[in-house]
Amino acid sequence: MLCSPAMKRAALVAALLAASSSAASAGTYLGIGIGTNGVYEDSERLVEDGRSARLFAGYSFRPMKYGTFSIEGALNGYGLGLRDRTSVVEIDAYQLSAAGKFNVPLANRFEAFGRLGLQHTTAGAANSIYDTSGTGFLAGAGIEYRFTPGIGTGASVLLDYQLSKVTLSGERFQGPTAFNILERQWAISAAVAF
Repeated sequence: MLCSPAMKRAALVAALLAASSSAASAGTYLGIGIGTNGVYEDSERLVEDGRSARLFAGYSFRPMKYGTFSIEGALNGYGLGLRDRTSVVEIDAYQLSAAGKFNVPLANRFEAFGRLGLQHTTAGAANSIYDTSGTGFLAGAGIEYRFTPGIGTGASVLLDYQLSKVTLSGERFQGPTAFNILERQWAISAAVAF
């Protein structure tokens, strides 16, 4: 599922690249992250599985006087369980997002950042009667460490917290039975700039 051997190998490669490179102040960047997953839903029909994964890409514009602005797109994935009568149905959720990110330098290559954007979530199970989707917003903040300059590429490590708000509805879940979800993720990520 989300923590497959292939995902673990990809996270290791990204971490090794981050450890051996440096961060560029402007340009394209790619990253991968792993994290926690916490889902709050009023009726308590959903059970979180505690894991999430993230792939992201962005473009950092030339640094401004007080920081750097970036446009970032991401694909997040996480698992859920739906309490349905006597069993729990496993559901995979995927979130596609577009956000603005603003980094402010602190000291010693550390930066604080904030992220704000829109997202679309799709959730489904083996049986399509459980399929749902919805559009919402996200907001997050964190700390980024940029490595010292190297050979033309750059890298950084990020630790962040993100909140996503969305109403998921589908064929079986509409109106009052739709899911009003507040999804919370702590994540550690590695990014490589070009």
